Amino acid sequence: MLQWDLLKSARKRMEKFIPSVVGAWLAGTYDRDKPVARAASDGISSFLDTDEKVTFFWRKCQTQILQFAQEAIEETAETLSDSRTVNKDDSQEKFNRVIGASLSLIINLFTKLSREDISKHQEEYENLLVGNKTLWGFVASKDPFLRKTTSQLLKICLDKDPSIIEKDLKTIGNAFVNDGLRARGAGSALSYLEAMSKLTAHFPSVWLAVYKNKSNATPLSRLTNFVQQGSLSSPADYWILLSGLVTRLPRGVLPESYSGSVDFLKAVNDGIASRDEAKSNIGTAWICY
Repeated sequence: MLQWDLLKSARKRMEKFIPSVVGAWLAGTYDRDKPVARAASDGISSFLDTDEKVTFFWRKCQTQILQFAQEAIEETAETLSDSRTVNKDDSQEKFNRVIGASLSLIINLFTKLSREDISKHQEEYENLLVGNKTLWGFVASKDPFLRKTTSQLLKICLDKDPSIIEKDLKTIGNAFVNDGLRARGAGSALSYLEAMSKLTAHFPSVWLAVYKNKSNATPLSRLTNFVQQGSLSSPADYWILLSGLVTRLPRGVLPESYSGSVDFLKAVNDGIASRDEAKSNIGTAWICY
C-alpha cells in the first residue's frame, strides 16, 4: 500500500513538469537521430500504454505543442548553435532536424485529433499557420525532408480544416506556386504534387489571383521548368498526379497558343526522357503525356 502511494505521489509531481517539456519531448519522437527518437518514444510509452491515453495526452497538450512549434520555427541555424564551436554544416543539420520535428508535431495534432478537438484551439492554430511565410517557405528548402513535411502539412490542413488555408491563400500560393515549383524536388516531388493537386482542387484561383513576383515569371513558366525535371526518382504515381493536376488547372494557366502548347509538351517529353527517370515509370509517363 505504501509503495502504491509513493508511486502515485511521484506521478503527480512529474505531471507538474510535463507542460514545460511536452513539446520538446514529443518532438524528440520525430528526431532523425534514431537513438534519440527511440529514447523519447520509450519514455512516453512507459506511461501512455493505450491509444486512448495517447490521444488524450495530445488533446490535453495542444497549447504547449503549438507554442513549442512556433518558437522552433522562429529559430535559425545561427540561433540554435554556437558558431564558435559548431561548424556551418552541423548547425544547418541541427536546424533541419528541429524544424522537421516541429512540423511533424503539427501534422500529428491534425492526424490524431478530431475536428472538434482542434476547433477548441482554433485561434492558436491560425496564429501559427496563417500568414506564416517562414513555415510555408520550407516547401522550397534545400532539405528534402523539410520540403516533403511542409507538403504533408498542407495536405492534412486541407483535409481537416481547409478554412485555415483559405484565410491566407496569398502566402500559401506564393510559397507553393512560386517557390515550390522552382525548388529542386528530388526526394519530395511526389509529396509536393499530392499537396498541389489537393490545393488546386480546393482553391484553383491560387494559381492566378495571388501570384506576383518581381521577375514576372508566370505560373506556366514555373510549371514548365518543374515538369522538365521528370519525376526525380519518384514512383509512377508522380505521372498520375501530374496528369490530374493539369486537368484541374484554371483557365489561363496552361498555354492557349499552338507554340505555347508545343513548348509545354516538349518540357513533359524532356522529363520523361530524363536519365533519372525509372524505366518502370515510362508507360505511365507516356499516358500522362
